[in-house]
Amino acid sequence: MPTSETVPTLVLLRGDEQLLVDRAVHRITAAARKADPETERREAACAGLTVGEFADLVAPSLFAEPRVVLLRGAQDAAKDAADAVLAYAAAPVEGVTLVVHHSGAARNKPLIDGLTRSGAAVVLCAPITRPADRIEFVRGEIRAAGGTTTPTAVAALIDAVGNDLAELASAASQLVADTGGMVDESAVHRYHRGRAEASGFAVADLVIAGNTAAALEALRWALIVGEPPVRIADALAGGVRTVA
Repeated sequence: MPTSETVPTLVLLRGDEQLLVDRAVHRITAAARKADPETERREAACAGLTVGEFADLVAPSLFAEPRVVLLRGAQDAAKDAADAVLAYAAAPVEGVTLVVHHSGAARNKPLIDGLTRSGAAVVLCAPITRPADRIEFVRGEIRAAGGTTTPTAVAALIDAVGNDLAELASAASQLVADTGGMVDESAVHRYHRGRAEASGFAVADLVIAGNTAAALEALRWALIVGEPPVRIADALAGGVRTVA
């Protein structure tokens, strides 16, 4: 991974796991800005990207300010744009870190191969599908948050939350904060019971019943699983109207 001492000139992100892609981009940008706080970040989607637009993104600036340029979705790049990226990779601009994200699909695979031959640092961002890898991911998230855990707790957390990495990462971090660091199986069951019922109506029912702790827990889960805040607010308003 890039460090403040060695920020790569070319980086290829392979895979379509959004959490891993976003984290890799954050690490690269942070490393570049640690080396030079004035580093600018630019990004563009490859779908519809023209050769001229790409040239503007990576063109040397007047005062040679460092720059991170992110191209998202390289599998959707037109042939002339892909060729321009490969031509640039053969003679990159000093002070510019070009980060190219490709979903890993077969389309535009020559772009992947060309960037790899040009010496791009490759960061794998593919979805985690193997159960053992998912378990290791959760353990790593808990460690990164400053906590410790047990094998049964990790298995219980995955059973409760599911396979979405963003949700697992959020749940692991929150558990460490809630428990003070030790995430065991009882803590998982205590904080994650009733996740399937996490909805605006569930939050409203608990609020009306006066169960503040359970309502806050349900609210947290409703937000994590993507329940729109406006729907939660509507459910709360409906509950209040019913009581009135």
